[in-house]
Amino acid sequence: MGAVLIFILLALLWVVLIVPRQREVRRHNALVASLEVGDPVMTGAGIYGTITALGDDDVWVEIAPDVIIRMAKRAIGSKVEPDVEGDRAFDDHGNDDHDLHAFDDPADGSSERNHSQIDRTED
Repeated sequence: MGAVLIFILLALLWVVLIVPRQREVRRHNALVASLEVGDPVMTGAGIYGTITALGDDDVWVEIAPDVIIRMAKRAIGSKVEPDVEGDRAFDDHGNDDHDLHAFDDPADGSSERNHSQIDRTED
């Protein structure tokens, strides 16, 4: 009776823990195999970019104009839908117009940016 209970417990653990992980590995392997130049992607770290070149184990991703990084193919987390509105507008300094007031403090009504200051002391 105890052996049957242990077998049922192991089978339940297999279904709950291992089967979903195997599905995820198969999905990721299919994603890596389907990568093509020009695909918009997001890395596992959350960096968005476009594939500019592919190697056997490496991929080159343009994350900003003229900024291309080399990374492992396995580091690609997902393909993303292209931005239907086109590129978002940037000001003359490369700042995203949507984030210009990201540091405004609405509590006091001021529009000054809140910048962290680092206390640097010399030993």
